[in-house]
Amino acid sequence: MIMNVIRAIVHDGRIDVPAPSNLPDGSEVLVELSPIQEKLGLDESEWRDDPEAIAEWIAWLATLEPIDFAEPGGFDEEFKRFNIEAVRKQMYGEHP
Repeated sequence: MIMNVIRAIVHDGRIDVPAPSNLPDGSEVLVELSPIQEKLGLDESEWRDDPEAIAEWIAWLATLEPIDFAEPGGFDEEFKRFNIEAVRKQMYGEHP
């Protein structure tokens, strides 16, 4: 018996599994659920809080460049312009 592993993704409560091309229609298959447990980052027990680690953290933070925010009100004006244009297209079509 040849075992194949098929990786799938859950979407809207359903599992979409692509079938291997060598399986004919009507083949009975067994799908075993075992969620992938990939570790991401550190858990709290692995955090270092000794003086050397804190100094390294502060040094790293100093290397970050400041965030360049848009001018105040710029987003609001662009959002307003977009909405007016969208309503204009709804009322008059693509070309007023």
